[in-house]
Amino acid sequence: MQFLQELLKVYSSDNPEEFQENLEKGTQLLEELNEESKSEQERINIDRKLAVFNQMRVDILAQSKVLEKHIQALETAEIRKNICLAWLREGSIYKPPTEEFEFKQTQKLLNPKTAAIYWHLSPIAITTFIIKHNEPLKILSPQLPTKLQQKDSRPHFYQLQRFESWMQQWKKSYQDYCNVSDIDKETTPWRKNMKSMLETLGEILEIKRIVQENFQDVDNLILIPHRELHLLPLDYLFNEKDFIITYLPSFQIGLQLLELTSNSENTDSPKLLNIEPSNNLPFTQIQSATLYHLYPKYGKLPEAARTKTKLIEALGEYEGYFHFTGHGYHILENPIESALMLADTEKLTLGDIFECLELDLRKYQLICLSACETGITSQEFSKERTIDEYVGLVSGFLAKGANHVVSTLWRVDERSTALLIIKFYQLLKQRQTPTIALRKAKDWLRQLTYKDLAKWYRELAKELNEPQLKASLETEAEISENNTKKKEFTEPPYADPYYSAGFILTGKPSTTG
Repeated sequence: MQFLQELLKVYSSDNPEEFQENLEKGTQLLEELNEESKSEQERINIDRKLAVFNQMRVDILAQSKVLEKHIQALETAEIRKNICLAWLREGSIYKPPTEEFEFKQTQKLLNPKTAAIYWHLSPIAITTFIIKHNEPLKILSPQLPTKLQQKDSRPHFYQLQRFESWMQQWKKSYQDYCNVSDIDKETTPWRKNMKSMLETLGEILEIKRIVQENFQDVDNLILIPHRELHLLPLDYLFNEKDFIITYLPSFQIGLQLLELTSNSENTDSPKLLNIEPSNNLPFTQIQSATLYHLYPKYGKLPEAARTKTKLIEALGEYEGYFHFTGHGYHILENPIESALMLADTEKLTLGDIFECLELDLRKYQLICLSACETGITSQEFSKERTIDEYVGLVSGFLAKGANHVVSTLWRVDERSTALLIIKFYQLLKQRQTPTIALRKAKDWLRQLTYKDLAKWYRELAKELNEPQLKASLETEAEISENNTKKKEFTEPPYADPYYSAGFILTGKPSTTG
């Protein structure tokens, strides 16, 4: 079977007729093996291994010149996504795709100012679907460099090869970054070259061209990634235009979130459940103290009480916002074991969340997983594997009805994380939506000067009651003021994308024009 998959890659570019013939053979074998499966888990495992055939079927349809085939390509990709997500359906809002997904359903999520980009990755192509309100579906035709236009007639494959090469470099440099001491991290290629690497990614995905040709009249974007694209800060690539950006695992999940009735959205004074960090670092303490000041109706779990049972009980008792500062990890082959780390050896897995059938997260307008490596870990980065679709902690919280989930693709240092999170919750307190609040908080952090920072520290110190924390903020303000006098500190300290690009928001999109 692996041989046939590799053979198809060759046929796709050199012999389309044989490609189609062998794809049908692979599909037939897939169906026969599924019929012979003795258990649901065995069927899922076979389906995962043979996912490449589903992906290539999307490519064939997408590269047709017939619009109806393009629609069928998107519908095929969406159905496959939802099959993967439906593996989590026990105890979740995810419905098995018993009814065929239809392209026209996407319009419920769109309006004249809101559009969507839907990526699909396969072994032979990156397909970029562009969906706008009441307009025909469009598929991006990648452009070859001028010097290759006469030599190569495979722009989709060329784009994919560039992406795979880029992704391999990103993985390797990130792994190296994770393996060095904290003192040396700032000088690693992953840190030093992040901005230029992300600019290259934007060129590969042709983001500027997509925006110029399609989104001059659009203010809101819904991004629906596929496979490894889930692990990258795609919204950062659109920073030349002031878009309001929301991520979704799939169109179906967006539609189901719209159908849910939230008990928290119209609450005048939201409650906050805060899982306090296990360390005593000054800025994590300042962050927690600020959240309690902003939201007097709060609940907290100190380290000694951070058990799975206590956390599930607290989630059932509170509503509004749930903030978790800590570590998390993913197991891509068995996502149900992905977890948030609690006290000692305690953890809360996706399986635990789904097994608790009475746990209803529709009460939560926001789940914020701060400082978690909720994208991918260095160990996972080091392994080469074909992922049918990425299903992780974020998908799990949405599955239980949470409206929005803020997550981090990589761990950022304690100080800048606290600054961004505090600003984010300050904006929420001003009745900004989570999507707009996160965008503004990231913009604020990137543009923050040492002079601005000193002023902000002093204003925050006035709001807090704890003498030790007030003193710490005053000290930080003095340090920032001194930095303004030094030539080497003329640039905003947190302008690099490392500090803010890793924070993303997934969940219910706005449907207002």
